[in-house]
Amino acid sequence: MGPTSRDEIEIAIICALPREVNAVEALLDETYNRLRNEHMKDYRDVNVYTIGRMGKHNIVVCPMPRMGKVSAAGAATNLRFSFPNLRLALLVGICGGVPFPSSGASEIFLGDVLISDSMIEYDFGRQYAGGFQRTSGVKERLGRPNQEIRTLLSALRSSEVYGSFQGQLSKHLDDIQALNERWMCPGVSRDVVFEESYRHSHRTIDLRQHCDCANGISVNCARHGRENTHARRRRSSENSNHINVHIGTFGCADRVMKSGEHRDLLEKNEGIIGIEMEGAGVWDNLPCVIIKGVCDYADSHKNKAWQNYAAATAAAAAKALLWCWEHSAKAESRAVQKVDMPIPIPKTVFSGRKIDLEQIERKLGRPERGRKGAVLWGLSGYGKTQLALHYITMHNPSYGAILWIDSSSADSVHDSFVQVLSKLGINVNEEQSAVEIVLEWLEQDLNRSWIIVFDGADGREDPNEPDYIDLRKYIPSCDHGHVLLTTISSDLHLRLDFAGIQVNGVDEQAGSEILLRWSGSSISNSSAPATAKAISRRLGGVPLALEQAGSFLSYGITSLTEYNRQFERQFVETTFETPFAKYFESYEKGRTLWTAFEMLYDALSRQRGDSVKLLHLLALQDRGQIPFSAISNAVAQCDENPGSSDLTWLLHLHSQMDDFASALRELEVSGLVKFNRKRSDTVIDSFFIHDMVRFFVRLKLSKEDIFDNAAFAHGTAIAAGRFSNAITDNPRRTALLL
Repeated sequence: MGPTSRDEIEIAIICALPREVNAVEALLDETYNRLRNEHMKDYRDVNVYTIGRMGKHNIVVCPMPRMGKVSAAGAATNLRFSFPNLRLALLVGICGGVPFPSSGASEIFLGDVLISDSMIEYDFGRQYAGGFQRTSGVKERLGRPNQEIRTLLSALRSSEVYGSFQGQLSKHLDDIQALNERWMCPGVSRDVVFEESYRHSHRTIDLRQHCDCANGISVNCARHGRENTHARRRRSSENSNHINVHIGTFGCADRVMKSGEHRDLLEKNEGIIGIEMEGAGVWDNLPCVIIKGVCDYADSHKNKAWQNYAAATAAAAAKALLWCWEHSAKAESRAVQKVDMPIPIPKTVFSGRKIDLEQIERKLGRPERGRKGAVLWGLSGYGKTQLALHYITMHNPSYGAILWIDSSSADSVHDSFVQVLSKLGINVNEEQSAVEIVLEWLEQDLNRSWIIVFDGADGREDPNEPDYIDLRKYIPSCDHGHVLLTTISSDLHLRLDFAGIQVNGVDEQAGSEILLRWSGSSISNSSAPATAKAISRRLGGVPLALEQAGSFLSYGITSLTEYNRQFERQFVETTFETPFAKYFESYEKGRTLWTAFEMLYDALSRQRGDSVKLLHLLALQDRGQIPFSAISNAVAQCDENPGSSDLTWLLHLHSQMDDFASALRELEVSGLVKFNRKRSDTVIDSFFIHDMVRFFVRLKLSKEDIFDNAAFAHGTAIAAGRFSNAITDNPRRTALLL
């Protein structure tokens, strides 16, 4: 009897090619035309399915409409719509193999089966004018398998389980070959590895030519007598019926690999055992194991002779793996307990934010129903950390565990996980790190109601940067729980595929409450709330700025009314660099809006000097939206009057599109400037700099810098009526007046 509901199906098999689907369906023990009592799939789902039984498991077979990562990701997403209780997705089919792994593992032959324990995207990188540059160290960008899969693969490496698995594989291969001879082995004499530099051809290659003719690529090397002179390995008849199974890293890209030299270079750098085209699309969408039969060696000698046999060995291995699969409910699990981790962040005055809190609740939902993530992003001082803290305080009863991870550095992340581990009371395995043990604990099926907060997450995306932290290594890969991050990065949520919530200033009412509480002013004073609202409006509702202003007012040097009347002078000359009147702990010591901005400014200076120069130029424009054309106007003026100022750097930068794009990118990532893009596409329409940032940047500039940049900015903005004639000999005075 088949399943009565889609909810009963926990295993999916995904295939990219018709021959792969045919091999899998040939090994189904039973096929069900339809599910009883309900539709076959969700209304949003465009996939086509076969429902059947393989061994003791009800499974869904999902053919992909085409090859490639994008198609695979779409298929996986639709599967989640229709089958919400999927516990395992097997990506089954054919692939290119690396014949001589340098890690000391066994040699790989055609027909062997490769099983994934990790995945890299080797076409992940940047396209420069001089060519494509792959980003190194991207293996960790794709999340690791969940605990159940890791346990299964660990068992498969043991001699006892591996022996049983091999026996099952051989049995299922015999079964499928008995059905149709198309699944038979083509013969070991056709398994030849050629020298990696030898390109398949039927005539002498002229290295001066771009490529050889298509006919040469389609003809078997043996027909031209080149097998003997360029063969590196021939398979002996001794292991003709033996299928080796290899567990390791797959490389994935959207392009077919047809180069032995590139294959071996990739193997040397990343330690891959196989190359395919769909794994990365499924890997981070479903709990996934890739099972593929080797049909070629990813070089120019590709042909289809081994594809059916490789598809058959992969299908047989998939059925054997399901025989070994143990439901996680039967697996040994560590006891689940309530964990309240001490949070090293003191609470401050929290007012307003009702809409922001409702957004977080809407994005995350209930923790036990699918893993969800949200990223709170915005400029420093806007209260992202306090918003996250208030959210978990409000929802404490809903969570069995609340983990707070200080993400300011790799060391602080590690220390936070060590602290969590100490609260769990788990016996530490010396072979596992604190991060691995905590992630395994979070991934347990019985431990579904938790939230992990990554505070101060870095927005860098280049692994080669010194302060880069790959957050994917620290995010559980299970299908439950909540992940909440705070960051200044405007696109981190896109890279993590989480919901993004921009945190802006608080409204006037909330801002006035923060200011009055920090200043100690009496609310009963009839004029105080109105004056406080006016100050909050001028400070843009930035909580940190309001706290600093309130702290300054608490000294009793000036009244609330006088502070508002002389706001610009009071704020820039006193409050901007005034620390809080009371320190809560080391976290608050020296914490000012100036220090917050200075950290971002210094990081941007280290990252790219051109980005800082662009920031200087934009900060000397008038308030409000700054059109992107302001830079073009500046470039035009520089071109027309090359000796008028020392801004030839801008002309040079604008002429180098890659450098110009990179400088803009780093400026946006810094969070100091907001980029507005046209709705119809991704073209930058305008910039916006908060008044607090504008004050800060102008104070950082020397008098010479101000005159040089401001005179130039004046020329670019005058046509739009956006510039004030307010240059003085005093940089602080200029910062106020501009």
